[in-house]
Amino acid sequence: MIHSNTLEAYHFGQVVFGLKQKQVLQIIDRLGQATDREIAAEFGKDTPYGIQPRISDLIRLGVLEECGSRKDPVSGKRVRVTRRVIPQGTQLCFLS
Repeated sequence: MIHSNTLEAYHFGQVVFGLKQKQVLQIIDRLGQATDREIAAEFGKDTPYGIQPRISDLIRLGVLEECGSRKDPVSGKRVRVTRRVIPQGTQLCFLS
């Protein structure tokens, strides 16, 4: 069954964001920019693997963008840093 908010947003050409995506945006808004691991840490996670798909979705949809890279202190590898592209206060549709 399709959630009624999702169906309504579809008819108006809006993208509907889930709770995790909303939380990622709130974290980015608070931090300004962050790596996947830094965002995951805000969720209380040790690794970024569970949150990376939500970040990638937001990048694909043009809400976030990769704005550089930095060395990850755990893996020692260079990792992406993301920031919000659309201004805070822009109307976005979230599922409850």
